[in-house]
Amino acid sequence: MYKLGILGGMGPEATALFLSRVIAHTKADTDEEHIPCIVLNNTLIPDRTAALLGVGESPVEALQADVDTLAALGVEVIATPCNTAHAFLSELVFPEHVTFVNMVEETLRAAGTERPLCVLGTTGLNRVGVYESAADGHRFIPLTEEEQTAAMDAITLVKASRHAEAKVRLFSAAESVFSREKDVLFLLSCTELSVLREAFEAKFDALDALEVLAVETVAACDYPTL
Repeated sequence: MYKLGILGGMGPEATALFLSRVIAHTKADTDEEHIPCIVLNNTLIPDRTAALLGVGESPVEALQADVDTLAALGVEVIATPCNTAHAFLSELVFPEHVTFVNMVEETLRAAGTERPLCVLGTTGLNRVGVYESAADGHRFIPLTEEEQTAAMDAITLVKASRHAEAKVRLFSAAESVFSREKDVLFLLSCTELSVLREAFEAKFDALDALEVLAVETVAACDYPTL
């Protein structure tokens, strides 16, 4: 019945934005031409960064339960608009009939290897090097501790719907990185930061992982893209 399953809730605003971008990137003129999907907006999944930093419960059991729920509903494609959740992929089991769209791999493919990349994401994501471990020929500009704190502050503020404050903190981190590497391509690698994409892209060269995932998810569902 459902083609696509969205493993969401991490966080809820990013999940809603992802669904809207999937719809926006689907070439359709009627309701019936859009992708039938189901969204699990599970806000109770344990914090991914806390788990990676060793100060919180592992989210693996909750993630696996949601994967199993989506699979039982017959979905053929699963995507999760949470970069940090990708750190736990090796611990998850997907049924053979389900295609998982890997946001990290697709974003790195879209970024190419010509420019140095800076991953703007959670402290957990960057601490374990989720993007770096999946990279092939890419060069990364690491964040300083102060820059990472500012990026994480921005993420936390978006979760609290404090967007103006989040923008200030995110721009602070980006401006600091840009001051030492002018050719940097920023990766918006937390989908909370995708909420600030338009303002950010007006000032910096960036690639939004959520936007990449939306396009690739539509393609994985074998629907025409815009």
